[in-house]
Amino acid sequence: MRVELYHPLFIHFPIALLTVGSVFRAISLPAGKLPALRFLRPTAWTILAIGVIFAWIAVGTGLVAQPEVAPYLCEPSILTTHMNLGWSTASLFSGTLFFDALATWGYHKVKQGTSARRIFPAIASLLYIASLIVIAYTGTLGSGLVYDQGAAVEKKCTGTSGGNPE
Repeated sequence: MRVELYHPLFIHFPIALLTVGSVFRAISLPAGKLPALRFLRPTAWTILAIGVIFAWIAVGTGLVAQPEVAPYLCEPSILTTHMNLGWSTASLFSGTLFFDALATWGYHKVKQGTSARRIFPAIASLLYIASLIVIAYTGTLGSGLVYDQGAAVEKKCTGTSGGNPE
């Protein structure tokens, strides 16, 4: 059984869930005043929480895949950077979701009209944007490992590309 194939199986869930959850959370900020759209915040948090769980599963499967893939790479330093960014992505989204939940709770405890009431959602928004940038760069490095270096790709043919002998 090729254990290095579990990582690509699981990695697409956190990418999709964390991206969609962050977008829903961004939409929920101004939409929170509209009764018909109040469902967006709990929906965003649910999607983000599931995405964070899958992010940590992806980190674990990446750690399992690393010793299988690393010996065959032309540039193994990219794998190290990708692994470090994977940890950073999972940690950043975990921390951002935790901060967002605390900030929302604290938001209701702060008097209306104070600057602290506006700063909590702004910080959470910036953290989600930073998290999305990190996940995008991490994914770019991961795709480079697969498509540029053939990580976890079983090579079945030799010769010219596309199987064309000319």
